[in-house]
Amino acid sequence: TVITNIEEKVIFKDLSTTIDLLFPNDTITHSFAPQSNLPIIGQLDYNHSDITNVWAVINNAQNIPLFEFGGGLGGNYSSGRWTGNFNNVPTGVHSIRLIAYDSNNNIVATSAPASFTVSSFDGSLPPYVSMEDLIVDTATSTSFIPLTAIGTDVDGAFTGMQFYVDGQPYSNPIFRPSGLSQNLANYTTILALNSSGINTVFAIGWDNSGNYVATPVKNLSVTS
Repeated sequence: TVITNIEEKVIFKDLSTTIDLLFPNDTITHSFAPQSNLPIIGQLDYNHSDITNVWAVINNAQNIPLFEFGGGLGGNYSSGRWTGNFNNVPTGVHSIRLIAYDSNNNIVATSAPASFTVSSFDGSLPPYVSMEDLIVDTATSTSFIPLTAIGTDVDGAFTGMQFYVDGQPYSNPIFRPSGLSQNLANYTTILALNSSGINTVFAIGWDNSGNYVATPVKNLSVTS
């Protein structure tokens, strides 16, 4: 069921349950390339195990399911970190918010809305970006985890890569060295962990035409 009026559809709301939309968020300063992938990250905080579904609602017209990270090492505990992807994003300015449901299909939490922009096709094809799997999916809070991504552009020049952790830029953008073939360039940084919890990592790359493309997310459980 597509939610068209969230406030009217709230049958039961547990005030101890909250959900935050970590990405996309209103700090984004660029548009995304048309027909690319948009990562969606939510953090659900609750004190019971009755949450069965979390959906991202786009423009009050399209529902995208999110899935809860099981905590790594093949685990299946309630981490509260829900992620998904909006594939083949269409051109325009879009709104998004998250909705959490209990086992009776009641809405128990909704996030604040955010917006993001997808540019129109201008004749320049978007680049291709890919992020390597993390070497582990669980680590201690004193660990250092390498992050590596690649990017190419078939009709232009791949320019650079920015890693994100929990929806926020991590470290500085990494630009392709002048003179280095885009097919040989790796974009690497080290994620220095310093607290327990769940970290969700992805990368956004762009080309010389200003086409921005994101990778799917990678989740990491961090213990103290």
